[in-house]
Amino acid sequence: MQGASLDQPDQIHASDADLVERCLDRRPGAWEELVRRYSALVYSIPRRLGLSQDEAEDVAQSVFASLLTAMESMRDRQTLAKWLITVANRQAWRSIRSRRNSPTPGGDTIDAAEQPDDETPDIAAWERRQTVREALVRLGGRCQELLTALFSDQASPDYQEIGRRLGMPIGSIGPTRNRCLQKIMEVLRGMPGAAAIWADMAGSAGGSGDAGFTERVSGKGPGAT
Repeated sequence: MQGASLDQPDQIHASDADLVERCLDRRPGAWEELVRRYSALVYSIPRRLGLSQDEAEDVAQSVFASLLTAMESMRDRQTLAKWLITVANRQAWRSIRSRRNSPTPGGDTIDAAEQPDDETPDIAAWERRQTVREALVRLGGRCQELLTALFSDQASPDYQEIGRRLGMPIGSIGPTRNRCLQKIMEVLRGMPGAAAIWADMAGSAGGSGDAGFTERVSGKGPGAT
């Protein structure tokens, strides 16, 4: 494939299949965009399984290294997120087993959490979370900052702290949040495979979208892993 270098808007809006194709063609910026798009997702999986920051970073590096060698033979490139979730989960459990079987200075083995009988992650929930993350990036600007601050970190956001951090009057946070939720719902409406998320948000909290959005961004609602 021939073509000009990717500019930033083109990178952000490229589909996963198109992005993989551009990586294989060694298009400038393509690999960087792929890593940017999925690094938070890949990193969050080992962290949720209890691995340390350093261990999670090692898992993420291993996953992306595996992707480099697997991309060309990947049959359905639109399922990139599913592939990354599955491999990250597998690599994380491999790290947990290794840590559990590692001898301590006293000669005992580390008693890590036991692997569940079914270690397959809830791929659909992880994919929904990733879709909303990507919608936030496409939204950009003040709305991205505000919605991330409101819904990613905690169940009860501190409006005073958020207002101070973003330079916003406290009284404007609520109305701005509502406008931003409507905007991100429109972004989701135009994203492939995001129709169910859009409908869920539209039906949540009397149409404000707060409940559905919180679940998808933070993973703290039903379906969280």
